[in-house]
Amino acid sequence: LWSGFRHQVQAWLDEFSAHNTLVSLLSVVEPSGRAAGYWACHVIGRAAHEHTRNAQLLAAAGAVAGVCALVERHPRDSEVHSAGATALSYLALDERVL
Repeated sequence: LWSGFRHQVQAWLDEFSAHNTLVSLLSVVEPSGRAAGYWACHVIGRAAHEHTRNAQLLAAAGAVAGVCALVERHPRDSEVHSAGATALSYLALDERVL
């Protein structure tokens, strides 16, 4: 995701304080809630990867609880589970998030 532009996208998310907005996508209701949450997990994970400030601000905005709630709302959706687990794993890499 984002290939060679990861650092620019991470900086943009940080600069514009998009963390709360991004986390809010995890709780969008159907019919578009699944897709919004799925892609939000991907963006959250990559935004947090090797970017301590993003990881901390996403966690403070409720990303961990939001991802867990998304997975609970889609108990049989392996794609949502994988995206959620990936996002959580990137967040967990920053020891200050835990």
